[in-house]
Amino acid sequence: MEPARFQVIDRVRFKAFKALADVEIPLSPLTVLVGPNGCGKTTVLEGIDLLQRLVQEGPFETQHTSGRAGALLRGATALPRILTADASGPVSFEMTRGEGRTLTWEAFPAGPDGEQMRFVVTSLWDGVPEVIELPRECDRAHGYFRGLPWAKGGPSIRLQLDPRALARPRSDARVRPRLEADGSGLVNVIAALAEERSGILERIEADLQKVIPNARRVYTSRESMGNSEDGRQRMVKRIGLMLEPGIRIPGDHLSEGTLLVLGLLTALHAPPAPSLLLLDDFDRGLHPRAQKDLVARFRDLLALRPDLQIVCTTHSPYALDYFEPDEVRVMGVNPIGHAFCRVLSSHPEWARWAESMKAGEFWSFVGEDWIFGSQDAAE
Repeated sequence: MEPARFQVIDRVRFKAFKALADVEIPLSPLTVLVGPNGCGKTTVLEGIDLLQRLVQEGPFETQHTSGRAGALLRGATALPRILTADASGPVSFEMTRGEGRTLTWEAFPAGPDGEQMRFVVTSLWDGVPEVIELPRECDRAHGYFRGLPWAKGGPSIRLQLDPRALARPRSDARVRPRLEADGSGLVNVIAALAEERSGILERIEADLQKVIPNARRVYTSRESMGNSEDGRQRMVKRIGLMLEPGIRIPGDHLSEGTLLVLGLLTALHAPPAPSLLLLDDFDRGLHPRAQKDLVARFRDLLALRPDLQIVCTTHSPYALDYFEPDEVRVMGVNPIGHAFCRVLSSHPEWARWAESMKAGEFWSFVGEDWIFGSQDAAE
């Protein structure tokens, strides 16, 4: 087995970010977040995604005077919209990869005296901090982030798969096709993998069959959508699945769960294969046995790729039964709207019940009220 190319994220911490007034969360190679609606699970995924996009190079870096940070905190993630209701700032995102390597990104809101919004990035390497302030040092930021390979990790993707987008027909791709966060472009990615004959599509199909036992082969077909304005026939590709015994099912007739699993496995296998996968409601639309089989596929991939990390959410105690208690992070929100997080195995009664209860059973029994308190218990 080849050594890991990138280190996984060991810990994240967020301050004044939506419901995450001050939350620290340790992460394992496979981590699942559970808790009631509105407790901050999706916000954690969003925060990790923003951190990753900050350190990954992208075309947006030179398009804003405040560099990457200013490009990211716009629109739905504009600073006034993500600041915790009773906080004055700054919003802080922090992650640690390996011993003594921490990256902190702080966003300071504009002041009442006309002070501009500003961003400060601090990297801590073996106890030695280095600070860069944007936009004052925006030109330096290009080289600064290139000098932090430990912070980047590999490719990352935050999936919010939509079955309608996964099944949607597409015209031929003019460039290398990719799977979008909502699943758009799946048919072109599958078609490209079939043409390449690299074996990746066969691996996707093999994993799909382990979760959906009667699945056999993923296929694409071409059909006419009528003529365009210039009189040319408009052709599109559609995705479908061949089931045992040789029945072809068009993509828009497949179940939601089947489409979601196909999209997820494609995201994990198709190049560039992610080193970090962020996934909301990974078990959506799946039978409990399929949930078990999907978690088993996660573990197979983690064993093959030591640099892979998966952070997901669920509301299902049945799905939680297939995780180790040390992989479960229980979240809840207190009466003033602040989120808290604890590792399930840190519950004072877990040792007593460990031999007779699975993680999902125990979570159903104890709920979330026990987590409110000091955040040092989250470690």
